[in-house]
Amino acid sequence: MKKLQKTIFYSILVTRKKGMLVKMNKIIVTIISIVVIFLAIFVGVEVYNRQEKNQNTNQVKNTTEISEVIIDECTEEWEEMSSMNELDLEVNTREKIQLSPNCSFTFKTHYQECGHVSNQYTNIPQELINKTEAELQQKYPEWKIETFQSNQVVLSKNQAGEC
Repeated sequence: MKKLQKTIFYSILVTRKKGMLVKMNKIIVTIISIVVIFLAIFVGVEVYNRQEKNQNTNQVKNTTEISEVIIDECTEEWEEMSSMNELDLEVNTREKIQLSPNCSFTFKTHYQECGHVSNQYTNIPQELINKTEAELQQKYPEWKIETFQSNQVVLSKNQAGEC
C-alpha cells in the first residue's frame, strides 16, 4: 500500500512538473519569438537606412563630378546675353500684364480742402478687358495709376474742394 501511495504521489508530482515544464517552455518560446521579430525589424530598418545613405552619397558624388567649370569667351558672351535677357524679361512682363475679366477697380479721390479720401469700387468695364497699363493710362489720363495687376487696379487723383 505504501508503494502504491508512493507511486501515485510520484506520478502526480511528475505530471505537475511536466505541466509546469510545458507552460515554461511555451513562455520561453514566445519570448524568444518576440525578441527575434524585433531584432529582424531593427536589422531591416538599419539595412534600409544604410542603402538610402549610400544612394544619397552616390548622387552627391555624381553631381560633383558633373559640375565641371569651363570658362572661355563663349561663356562670357553667354553670361552677358543672359543678363541682358533678364532685364528685357522684366520690362516685357511689366508691359505685358493685361487686365482680366474679374479685375476690380478702385477710384481714390483725395479732396484737398478737407483732406478726406473717397474710395469708389467697381468691376472692370468690358472695354478694358485684356488692356495693358499704357492703354489704361490713355483711357484715364487725369487719373494716376497706383496699382496695376491683372486682378486689381487702383487709380487716384487729387480734387480741389471738399467732399
